[in-house]
Amino acid sequence: MSKANFKKIIYYLFREIFFVSSICLVLLLIIEDIQPGFVSFWFDIKIVLFISLISGLFCLFTSSAKNDKINK
Repeated sequence: MSKANFKKIIYYLFREIFFVSSICLVLLLIIEDIQPGFVSFWFDIKIVLFISLISGLFCLFTSSAKNDKINK
């Protein structure tokens, strides 16, 4: 496996993790806003925020113009 191929796999993996964790974060914040204490009583929302931030940073540092389908 070449280094470029490995970097591409890491990029796509963390990009998907970033999208899923960001959507989950928004949904949890909406639920918490509608019913205060419903989410924070059972789960710490900061965990999803940290996962989203870390995966976003990995996605940012491993991205290049040729990896992203939008830039083709």
